[in-house]
Amino acid sequence: MDRFLHKKSQWILLLTLVAPSLGCSSTQPLASDPGLRVEVSGRLVDAVSGQPIARATIRIGRTHQHTTSDSTGAFTLPEVPLGRHDVMVVAPAYGASVQFLIVSEEGVVNDAVFRLPRLPSTDAAASEEGAADENRQPERAVPRVFERLYLGSPRFPECTLTNPGTVDFTTEVRGNAEVMRITASEPLVVENRWLGYRVHVALQGMVMIRRRGGLTMQHENIAAFEDLTPRDEEEHKRWRKNRRTAYWGSLQHFLTALAVGRAVKEGFRVYAGTSVENTMTLATMSRRTVAIEVDPSQYVSPTAYAFARVLRFPEEWRVTFASNVYKEDTDFQGIRMGDQTSWIRLREGLAPFTVRGDLFDSNSVRLAGYWAVRRVCQLLPHSYQPH
Repeated sequence: MDRFLHKKSQWILLLTLVAPSLGCSSTQPLASDPGLRVEVSGRLVDAVSGQPIARATIRIGRTHQHTTSDSTGAFTLPEVPLGRHDVMVVAPAYGASVQFLIVSEEGVVNDAVFRLPRLPSTDAAASEEGAADENRQPERAVPRVFERLYLGSPRFPECTLTNPGTVDFTTEVRGNAEVMRITASEPLVVENRWLGYRVHVALQGMVMIRRRGGLTMQHENIAAFEDLTPRDEEEHKRWRKNRRTAYWGSLQHFLTALAVGRAVKEGFRVYAGTSVENTMTLATMSRRTVAIEVDPSQYVSPTAYAFARVLRFPEEWRVTFASNVYKEDTDFQGIRMGDQTSWIRLREGLAPFTVRGDLFDSNSVRLAGYWAVRRVCQLLPHSYQPH
């Protein structure tokens, strides 16, 4: 699906979600059950010929759900939670693409059709043979800044990228900025023995911009998960502890708590004030004017769907969470605050999100501080809850 069409469709959906609830500040869930899971079926076809695409892998983002298309291009996913989902599709001769689905109790998806464009100048047999022979991928040096700030290595040495040969890096200088663009010919596969997952990540428009005084990242984390098998009970216990560490204070935790009006009770404090430009991901934010504490639940509205909420506020928020993260994480040297601190600004005045803590569009917000560094090695599936 064309990226701009994807974006347009998301905002059409947003208007549908917001329209029946404008002016409402209640955060009580609606009648249907957001925890409900339904069967989703569909087909993969060539965008030009309409012929079925077999042996493709289909993964639902931020979940463990995955399957393979049969000889007719058909696939079935038995337990997909309600909500908006990125769908990662990888097929021989078609490469990787990201589609999306809206799954609601009122509109179960029985025949989703994904039309995939064929890769240019690619023979299907050669592509399939190349995909099976990983040794043919050229070795590339992965930049340290990408390893540290995006993947999470060597911060988390038990988290490794298993297919570095699929990643391309191009760098250019624009004025006083160094711009690095990162693309991949197929989803990244990250073996994460710090949390106990194998993570499949589709890179979407990833850019790192380094300027004097800071570095910013622009990207979407479209990731799907598989559970790893622990070596022993000790490793299983360690994974449970590390998952709690990764969850508490994260954007996923904040949005999940916000959806049910529990953000303050779960340890978050929100301050509103005047927004200041030139936000840098890793730069200190102590100069910013954000000193008025607010109740964040007053800025959340329900929608026509039980699985979705809309966040609306005019200023920038500073969000703190009691944590020792800055004492342990050397990437945050220079931030002179005891609590974990993040800044969030809504690019268009509102942002829809799900009750599982996922933004409908990651580009609907601008993040700084802790939340801006969204390492793959710290990502959790939507199904995770610390209780």
